[in-house]
Amino acid sequence: MLLPDKFIAPADSLVGAGLHLWHAMPSAMTIGEAWFLFRTRIDNQASFFHFVLVLDVLFVLSLIDSEENILIRRDVNADPTISE
Repeated sequence: MLLPDKFIAPADSLVGAGLHLWHAMPSAMTIGEAWFLFRTRIDNQASFFHFVLVLDVLFVLSLIDSEENILIRRDVNADPTISE
């Protein structure tokens, strides 16, 4: 259920839920605040395990970063591995 297909709605996939969370996130927030945001605005029946998988996908795609207990939303065009 990483990507949507004909049996999995986009919002139910990890990438789709991550996209919704990333768009709803401010520039920085705690993990607890992100969990509250996820449960109230994206999927009120999701488990914490599903939420962590969504965060993992966002981290692997370099869309978020973390410093201690703070999640930092990264700009899509701000990839530090690409030099101009």
